[in-house]
Amino acid sequence: MKPYLTIIIAISTLLLFVQCKKEVEFKGKNMKPKIVLNSIIYTDSIIECYVHKSNSVASGIFTVQPLTNATVVLSENGVVVETMTHVSNGKYLSNTTALEGKIYKIHVSLNNYDDAIGTSQIVYKPEWIKIDSIGVVTSYQDNQGMIMFRLKMPKESATNYYAMTIYEKLLIHIYDEETHEIIDSTFQYFHMLADMDYARGIEFSRYHYDGETGYEKYFLTDKITSQENEGIIDFPIRNSIEQRNRTLLFVIEKISEDLFMYEHSLYMLDDYYDFPLFSQPVQTYMNIEGGLGFIGTSVIIPVYYYHQQ
Repeated sequence: MKPYLTIIIAISTLLLFVQCKKEVEFKGKNMKPKIVLNSIIYTDSIIECYVHKSNSVASGIFTVQPLTNATVVLSENGVVVETMTHVSNGKYLSNTTALEGKIYKIHVSLNNYDDAIGTSQIVYKPEWIKIDSIGVVTSYQDNQGMIMFRLKMPKESATNYYAMTIYEKLLIHIYDEETHEIIDSTFQYFHMLADMDYARGIEFSRYHYDGETGYEKYFLTDKITSQENEGIIDFPIRNSIEQRNRTLLFVIEKISEDLFMYEHSLYMLDDYYDFPLFSQPVQTYMNIEGGLGFIGTSVIIPVYYYHQQ
């Protein structure tokens, strides 16, 4: 009898919550739409940006609204260089290649909107980046062991910020369906994962999608130093018994502090969505004057590592 009573009480409680429904009229102030400017500027690459408009919650519109007729002016070290051209869906393209150390400003204007201005300095490429294996560790999940790598970079007076993506270069054979003989071969790059439980110096990681594949990007600083006063990052990658010789590609990016803070806010936001009842609300990092959005810079340093067992 007791189990049936428990079921009846549970159903009654559920019906009570379902029926307790009340529509509340929104009486908040409708905010004026703002220009949203987003741009990540890469050294030695053409500068581009994306321009959209913000949507109020009361509007019921939750899709991106591109602004295709804005005036987007690009300046370099305080001097106007050009007016950027709209390409498609709010994307504006310049003819300017970003140079190391230069300060770039993107000024967006459009009738009935406040101007939005983003400014960022291209980070300087480090004099050197070194990476090497320093041993093997075994996790409780992986009996094959993991190769522990150490990334080194010059240590400067101010904190420097980095991002890293890891790939393995593999030779892929293409076989004839009938004869099963190799008819062609090509090299492909596959994303690799670092084990965060055994890493030292990695601040956080975020899942990214490049339009074709997803991958994990790791964000780090040079806060931990060696006896030689070098910034060091230690992280393990899963070993492979099948391949005695491996080629790994570490794509290292030195990034601006703004870009690091922006990615960290998205990381905290992801964590909030995963555990909303146990997390504080998070606001996305923004640095656009007069509008919304973000601008940051990056310089990419690819580092190959050849591992032999």
